[in-house]
Amino acid sequence: MIIVLSDTHNYQKLSNNLVSKYRNNSIDAIIHCGDVTDFSLFELYAKLTKNIYYVKGNNDRLDLDTAKILRDNGVLFSIQPFEFHIEHYGYFVIMHEPYFIEEYQRKRHIDYILYGHTHIVLNTIRNNKKIINPGSFSHLLYMRSTYAIIEMDGSVNIKKDIH
Repeated sequence: MIIVLSDTHNYQKLSNNLVSKYRNNSIDAIIHCGDVTDFSLFELYAKLTKNIYYVKGNNDRLDLDTAKILRDNGVLFSIQPFEFHIEHYGYFVIMHEPYFIEEYQRKRHIDYILYGHTHIVLNTIRNNKKIINPGSFSHLLYMRSTYAIIEMDGSVNIKKDIH
């Protein structure tokens, strides 16, 4: 299972609750679509898996301290768009702002297009690509915390169960 997050915006309590909920599950990866703002959250997420992917959001400030946290926790990161492959799942591209969705819908090798920023949940398929915005984990706009789970069989579930 893969956990997809975006727009956590310093919500340590919610992240603690997420880790508590999934600590006994086999988590293949965590994908974060930007706006972490508190990079120490990656120390917490590393308790679930050593496979963490992150793309810089518009509210994220990368400096030497944050680079050290990312490096120490084995987080693979980039500016957007960030392409990678996860064995048994397929090819992903992640971005914070949804600027590259149209372009990646035309690329044959991409299976999943993930983004954040808008805080609006989306789980759809276009051109045989799964396009997912997990919404905002920080519940800043809609007063609920949302995230996505991707299963190895390709199913995608949007979750609202972390308080």
